[in-house]
Amino acid sequence: MEQRVQALDAKFLAAQIAAETAAPLTFVPDLDQLAAFRLLVHAEIEDFLELKAKESLNAARAKIATPGCNLWELQEIFVVAVILGRSLTIGSPFDRAKLLANMDACIGAALDEVSKNNGIKSESFFMLAGFAGKAIDQFPSLSVSLTSYGKTRGDVAHKSVARVSTILAPSAESAEVKSVLEGLKAFFYGP
Repeated sequence: MEQRVQALDAKFLAAQIAAETAAPLTFVPDLDQLAAFRLLVHAEIEDFLELKAKESLNAARAKIATPGCNLWELQEIFVVAVILGRSLTIGSPFDRAKLLANMDACIGAALDEVSKNNGIKSESFFMLAGFAGKAIDQFPSLSVSLTSYGKTRGDVAHKSVARVSTILAPSAESAEVKSVLEGLKAFFYGP
């Protein structure tokens, strides 16, 4: 994702940032280029979050399919169930096959939710991060950044660019995206 966003920055912003830097008082931004950048970056972030969720869910599904899998290693599925509002009760007498089938169904439901996802704002981020096995309370500022970016993307996606008031200067657009990417990198891969 980072390389793709860098390519988008080079394609849509680099020339504008150079022009902005050279003549800050007379610079007139290309709003269509800025809007395209914002929309495409939003799509890259959304795709990244969805891929991380699917990766984790499919890994859990693979563990379930492993004969003799250790139930202790499937704890993350209980978190997935909580996010979905589902119950994974362990009955008495214990029925391992039934529990594993319920876990697999839970993962299937989670994958279905990922396929229906449409955004990066808090609700989507909490769901996708949880499905990816991440503790969302570790980086509360990332949720705020993603929600803000999602809202500004919405402005561009649903209005004429001429009527959008949230478009920033090219240098500010670039800086905002770099900040979001750094937050995502720290969240998923550590500082």
